[in-house]
Formats: sequence, C-alpha cells, structure tokens
Amino acid sequence: MLHRRWLILAVLFAARTVIAYQFQSVAAASFALLQDGVLDFAGLGLLIGCHMLPGIALALPGGVLAHRFGGKPIVLAGLGLMALGGVMMTSLSTGALFAGRIVSGAGAALLNVVLTRMVTDWFVGREMVAAFGIFVASWPLGIAIALVTLPALALAQGWASVALASALASVAALILVQAFYTDPPTATPIHAPRQTTIGATVPAREYGLAAAAGLIWGLYNVSLVIFVSAAPDIFLANGYRVDTAGLITSILGWVLVMVLPAGGLIAQRVGRPTAFSVASLVMIAGAALALALTSQTIASLLILAVIFGLPAGLLLSLPGELLSAEARSSGMGVFYLSFYLAMTGLPVVAGILREATDTPSSPILFGAGTALLAALGMLLIGRYRTRTTP
Repeated sequence: MLHRRWLILAVLFAARTVIAYQFQSVAAASFALLQDGVLDFAGLGLLIGCHMLPGIALALPGGVLAHRFGGKPIVLAGLGLMALGGVMMTSLSTGALFAGRIVSGAGAALLNVVLTRMVTDWFVGREMVAAFGIFVASWPLGIAIALVTLPALALAQGWASVALASALASVAALILVQAFYTDPPTATPIHAPRQTTIGATVPAREYGLAAAAGLIWGLYNVSLVIFVSAAPDIFLANGYRVDTAGLITSILGWVLVMVLPAGGLIAQRVGRPTAFSVASLVMIAGAALALALTSQTIASLLILAVIFGLPAGLLLSLPGELLSAEARSSGMGVFYLSFYLAMTGLPVVAGILREATDTPSSPILFGAGTALLAALGMLLIGRYRTRTTP
C-alpha cells in the first residue's frame, strides 16, 4: 500500500501537469496567433483568461459531482473535455479558439477541484505535507515543458500542431488515470449520504475569509501566469529568437519544480508564516521590477524563480487555517470561486495594458503589482490564521 500511494501521486501529478501544459499552450505559442492576425494583445489576454472562466461556474458544484459519482469518473470526464477543447482549438477561427478554450477550461476546473481531494484521501496524516509539496510542483513543470517544446513546434508546424499536442497530452493522462488510479480503502463511498455543509451555524465571516484567501491565491498565481506569458516578449525585445526566448523563460518553471517542495519546509522552520509570506511576496515584486526595468533579465528571472516558490505552500494552506471543520467543504468552494474570478479577469487587464502602452515590460509591472496586493491581503488576514493547519 505504501508503494501504491506514491504511484497514485505520480499519476495525479501527471494529470495536473497536463492542465498546466494546456493552459500555457496559448501563451507559449502566442506569436503564431498574433502574426496571423487572429488576435491582438487584448484578445490574447482574454483567451488566456478564458481557460479559468468555467471554474467560476464549476468551483462550487465540482465537489458535489465528485461526491455523487466518485472522483475518478469526474477526472476522466475532465480530461476528455480537455482533449476535446484542444482539438477544437486547432482551427484559427476566433470563435473556435474561444469555444475550445472554454471547453478545455471546464475540464481543467473539474480536475482542479477533485485532484486535491484525491491526494488528501491517499496521504491523510504525516505524509500529506510532503505529498502536496510534490503535487504543487506539477504546475510549473507543465508550464516549463510547454515553454520548451511548443514555440519550436509552432514555428515548424503552425498553431494547429500546438493545440493538437495539448489534446494528445490530455488523452495520455486519461489513459494513465484509467489504468492506475483506484480509491484508497478509507475513501468515502461514492453513494454515501450527502451532508449539508452550508448552514446557519457557520459564521458569514468564515466565508469572507475563504473568499479573501482565494483572492490572495489567485493574485499570486496571476503574477506567475503574467511572468511566464510576458517574459518571452522581454527577451524578444532584447534580440533573442522566439524559441530561445521560450527556452530562457522556462527557467522559471524548472527552478520552481525544485523550489516548491522545499518552500513549505523552509517556511515551517522559520515559524512565522504571515511574515514569511509577506516578505516573499514583496521580494517577488522586487525581482519582477528588476526583470522589467533593468538589463539583467536572465539573472532577474533566475532570482524571481527561486523566490517565487517559497510562499506557495503557506498560501495554499490558508483555507485549512481559516475555516472551521463545519465550514471547510463549502468554504473550499468559495475559495476556488474567488481564485477563478481573479484568474479569469486579471490576465485580460495585463493584455489591455500591453496593447495600450505597446511596452513589453508593462505586463511584468502589473504582475509585480498583483504580488504586492497578495502581500497586503496576507497582512490583513494574518491575525485570523491558526498556528497549525487542522
């Protein structure tokens, strides 16, 4: 059983990596869409954000669907939607691009809600911190793989090959989950009686705190999305080739894969979670400013990558620290709803700024601002945190 759980984690890790890979496909090969005149920068930002749009509708009911039908069928359905959306996006029609992005985003939203619960079911107890430290690294890994592979693919074969690659990756993950995932012996039965989690006994303040935590997590992730989406533009402006710019930007993802598992352990040793989170977020903003405003772009990107992984575990642990046991199920839905709202709208603002200023550094500066807002949010809700996650 011990070896089985790590195999399960590897399968779930692969599924979440594919989400990031498909999400980053638009930004990684954005030049193909811009050069063909299909989209402008504002439209590109909207297309990136559309991947998160279905999460607004699915964050709350996603857990209910998994409770009713079981986690594995929902994951398989989500990966199927991601594959379908990727195929739809092989067309250069604007309508097909946006429709496919929304379909694949719906599949990703189902996965995001359910995969976390699956990891929890298998690793409840002392190994959970280590498991989640590994699991969260799947996102930057998927982004890094996309940045390394997709620009060259788009240069050689065009946009359709990029969209098809993301669809095939989704199919491969679907096969892995179908072949290897099983529920742990202690998992809640699929047809267990549904419990009511929203009631008058839960203070409204807890849902407000959950929404604030989701916004902070969203601001943090928006800054990452902006950095990896806009950094190639910075390097292109400095004379690098398209494929080289993507390769250099992938440093951010590769370093995060190593830093994220260690970040939570470092934070635990420090013992002051709010101060550690705020300091890390402020340093992230500083490194982003250096990337945008100085000539030391590669060094700034490397420093940004090292710092960025430090607060992730603390930020993702916020719901468990802010919500009581009776509010946790419904509160997590509120948390993800707030997260998806931020992830949908803010990349559009970054795209509008890029279009209005015609300056490659403007989205990076906006990303620095979102990191600072996350730091402010941590200061405001820090006093509500518990010392340990229940």
